[in-house]
Amino acid sequence: MSKKTITVERRFFKDDSEWEYMLTQKNRESKDKIKEAIKVIVSEINLMGNETNVEDAIKEEISCTHRTLQQGFFKSVIVPVISLFADMKEKGWCDLRNEDVCNCAEKMKPILKDSYFRFI
Repeated sequence: MSKKTITVERRFFKDDSEWEYMLTQKNRESKDKIKEAIKVIVSEINLMGNETNVEDAIKEEISCTHRTLQQGFFKSVIVPVISLFADMKEKGWCDLRNEDVCNCAEKMKPILKDSYFRFI
């Protein structure tokens, strides 16, 4: 589990198990928020003809964020999703409904595998 920077200081906890529990709880809450955001995006995509709105909204929001966060978004969202679809292709977990995206991801994965994203 990767530990994220949390504003609460460790010295406020009586032992390691309490500290680890707090980190685990914060990570769980964070993951739940992220899953909810993905559900909202997927639900919006599911509305017929709404893909362009989703695409535009993501482009508008990401283009206005800090450059380091743009890179973080690409590294922690785009790259893992591409890798996921490439792995699905490799395992035979695709059919006509997602075959095109799996094929595309399979071509992109080798390029991304060798990429390094600096934290600046």
